[in-house]
Amino acid sequence: MLSANEKELMELSKQDELVKEFDEKMFVLNSDNTFTRTISEERDQELLMNARIEIAQEKAAKKRNIEIAKSMLEETPELGIDKISKVTGVTKGKIRKLQKKLNQN
Repeated sequence: MLSANEKELMELSKQDELVKEFDEKMFVLNSDNTFTRTISEERDQELLMNARIEIAQEKAAKKRNIEIAKSMLEETPELGIDKISKVTGVTKGKIRKLQKKLNQN
């Protein structure tokens, strides 16, 4: 099956009702100008770029919060891990690791 060429695969797909139904629905969608205009390569690229930006922003926010937690441990250790975690959103485990690292220095 993996070595089948495109023509053989098309013939096999005609024998499967589910694949046949899917092909028919895709034909209808691809014939719809409204659908094809909204699902353009440019739109795909825009959505992909937006997703990448969002991921980068989330990573930056997490990094910033870790730095804030580190500063809080250095400046106000009496707040404790629970409070620092609540304020920064950094996990207690990560704060413990930061605390251990600070204590080693």
